[in-house]
Amino acid sequence: MYGSDYPYEPFNDMIKFLAPIPMTEEEREKLYYKNAVEKLGIIF
Repeated sequence: MYGSDYPYEPFNDMIKFLAPIPMTEEEREKLYYKNAVEKLGIIF
């Protein structure tokens, strides 16, 4: 799970920073949403 200092750090800047980091699609899913959603039971 990632966090941000929004509104002090724009969300788009954070995504641009993370985009070039080499990782698998599964790792990317976990980073962006999967871990928190599954552990906290968040429903979108």
